[in-house]
Amino acid sequence: MSQAVQKAYKIRAYLTPEQRRAFAQAEGATRYVRRRVLGEMDAHYKATGTRKSLLAMGREVTQWKQAEETLWLKDIPSDVIIQELRDLKQAFEHFFRALKTKGSGRKVGYPKPKRKSASGAIRFAFDHRHPGKVAGWTGKKVILPKLGMIKLAQPERLPVEMPKLVTLSRDSSGRFFISFSVRQMIEALPVTGVSLGVDLGLIDLAVLSDEARIPAIKGLKKKERYLRRQQRTLSRRQGSKKGEKKSRRYLKQQQKVNRIHCRISDARRDYAQKASRALIKKADVIALEDLNVQGMMKNPRLSKALSDAAFRLLRTCLEYKGKWYGRTVCYADQFVPTTKTCSVCDHRVEEMPLSVRTWTCPCCGTLHDRDINAARNILRFAVTLGEGEGAYPEARGGVNPLREGAFAPLLKDSVETRTENRLPRFREGHAPEDHDDSRVS
Repeated sequence: MSQAVQKAYKIRAYLTPEQRRAFAQAEGATRYVRRRVLGEMDAHYKATGTRKSLLAMGREVTQWKQAEETLWLKDIPSDVIIQELRDLKQAFEHFFRALKTKGSGRKVGYPKPKRKSASGAIRFAFDHRHPGKVAGWTGKKVILPKLGMIKLAQPERLPVEMPKLVTLSRDSSGRFFISFSVRQMIEALPVTGVSLGVDLGLIDLAVLSDEARIPAIKGLKKKERYLRRQQRTLSRRQGSKKGEKKSRRYLKQQQKVNRIHCRISDARRDYAQKASRALIKKADVIALEDLNVQGMMKNPRLSKALSDAAFRLLRTCLEYKGKWYGRTVCYADQFVPTTKTCSVCDHRVEEMPLSVRTWTCPCCGTLHDRDINAARNILRFAVTLGEGEGAYPEARGGVNPLREGAFAPLLKDSVETRTENRLPRFREGHAPEDHDDSRVS
């Protein structure tokens, strides 16, 4: 059985120096337009007490291109400016909707001007009614207005379907990416008849009810010493103090620090995608504990390790993959004593400190591994939550294909054998050893 899903792609792009300058100019134009539009709307409201519509502001932006001081706006693709105005309109809609429902949902502030930063993005609209507007989308290459053909790292990943919007973005380390989403058909995975309880932790990212363990990648911990050294060097550069002009050496060192952070986040995201894929392929039902990660982050002793483990990222991957491939992802309440309850006879002990890794049930005499017992109880107590339609449309992005290695014991079907395994191997029934993160970055 197959179903249509909105699948997103994010592919590395390599821009020429001319294209980088065109990108920087277009990005600067979006900041200028947003700042000026907000300023004129605020001035109009203070003078008249009425709000000026963004439709009227759009007409004024068109007139700016004829003014002598802003003739340079003619060199900017019109799509980029139109999409920025649409983003601003959506920001106002979210702001006024939040005012009507005050006290519920997350806080939404008044739209603000964009600040110049190391990262940025511009967006293009692909008008299907006017194919000539897009110079090329053949499933092998992308040609954007004013920028020309964009060289891609993996052109074979481009779908044949033409998307409606394409975003060209730059991250804080200076890398460029093309991202878009298209609607595609995905086949459901075959039924396995397996149900798994998953206990998330810091020593092992996940311990399963069948005694398999997924070791934690600990990307930040392994690069923390190198990161600290680079940050110390950055603090000595001119520009580290508030109000001080940033020197070229400061900006160069700052990009080096940003590059380390990007490597850590990339490895963490890649690991979560592969782990979730392996779990989805193995089990029809996956049970997790509904943890309050935001509350747990308030513990100063655990906050860094929790952020490095990225529980929410793994949960998000499992949820949208479950919807794609016909799996059920359910949750046990966070207040259920899964660790202190015997999974054999339901006897509950009063205390279970973190230092206790194995314990014997005083009622039935069963020897329990702390995490495996918790995973089995999570599977027993889990209940299915309501699923929102289209809540997780994100795709795997730039994640590499699954390889035989860390997740091989979880997969029943064979995968392509590789001579070099980039991920740590699973071990059945015992704690993992430390592994080198250079194979995962």
